[in-house]
Amino acid sequence: MGLAQALRQLARGATSFGDMDPDIANQLARQQVENALMRDPTLAESYAVLGELEKMRGQQDIALANYNKAINLNPSFADAYIWRYLLLKQMGRYPDAVASLEKAYALDPLSTVVLINRGTVQYRAGEYDAAQRTFTDMIAQYPDSPMGYRGMAAAFYVQGRLSDSAEYWHRALLLSPQSEQYTESLANLFLEAGLAQAAASLLDPNDYAVNLAIAAGNYELALNTMRADVAAYPDEPLVKFEAAWYESMWGERERGKEMLRELDSSIEQTGYFDPVWCNPAILMAYAFDPSERRQYWLSQCEDFVQSRNYLSQHSSELQYLQARIAALKGQEQQAADALIRALELGWRSDWVLYDPILQSILPRADVQTALEQMQVALQAEKQKLTQLAVRWGYLSAP
Repeated sequence: MGLAQALRQLARGATSFGDMDPDIANQLARQQVENALMRDPTLAESYAVLGELEKMRGQQDIALANYNKAINLNPSFADAYIWRYLLLKQMGRYPDAVASLEKAYALDPLSTVVLINRGTVQYRAGEYDAAQRTFTDMIAQYPDSPMGYRGMAAAFYVQGRLSDSAEYWHRALLLSPQSEQYTESLANLFLEAGLAQAAASLLDPNDYAVNLAIAAGNYELALNTMRADVAAYPDEPLVKFEAAWYESMWGERERGKEMLRELDSSIEQTGYFDPVWCNPAILMAYAFDPSERRQYWLSQCEDFVQSRNYLSQHSSELQYLQARIAALKGQEQQAADALIRALELGWRSDWVLYDPILQSILPRADVQTALEQMQVALQAEKQKLTQLAVRWGYLSAP
């Protein structure tokens, strides 16, 4: 059973740790599960890992049935509850998912996996004090683990507290200095505040040339870099997709929309979906005038928002997405209300000023007031981040 679990974790993917072909890892792990079940068909762990293998194959209903069988065989098996939580969340069944997570917490309140997920649920629901208590307890219990620090960093970020978030990403990075995720997360805070030089000290300038140019306000350089990438990789839909969006914001807007429309029949085949921004759907909807194609793409984002309605009042990203949806539907008041709410909740990305989807509502007096308040808050965060970057050696002292 342990061998099956290890083989599963050797698969290449976001939730595993190896670089083995996922199909091969799945097949090898499944053989070991079958060997275990031949020896003991009542072993709950076997069915739980079988659920993980089915989830890897995209067989959600079969995976759920296996998790449930594992729990029926051993109602005290905390791992089965946390794995079931992750699957139910992926399926959009959030109340059921949270109930499974709470059961995992009751059984294993010291598990770092349980705690990081519980704290994440809390801050995404707007329960910021509860989330900070969860992550504070994690840090106290496991001071040498980066998990509590990364959880706290994420909780501060969604509140727009960029400098507080940076403090905790930096601590996580000190504990895990080889982590690309922690490095990029800290660098992204500098990028968001326009501190390109500090970000460049953490990132490969070649890989992040566009991001660094945007952070420095050099939009022409960013556009030229993306145009060169499209010329170099004409058959890569995701390269063209990203370039089309930058073109729409800072370049030739109509050309950007045209490039997006050219991707209409191919972008879905990439399997790309960003669960924060509802990309590519929201940008594809923008590319079309009111039509059947716009409604097709918009409906995907509307379904996405509906599936996450339990936290939509507490998430600046979801409020921002709702503002974009309303703007594309010509519902300017609803769009303005949602954008203002996103800014109040902690939205701090100033590219909102260039977002072509929101151009119809940006000149409104109420929106302008909220944007000015955001820029004041962002400037204050930039000053704090500058001091931190100097202290950590990412910037030279002025």
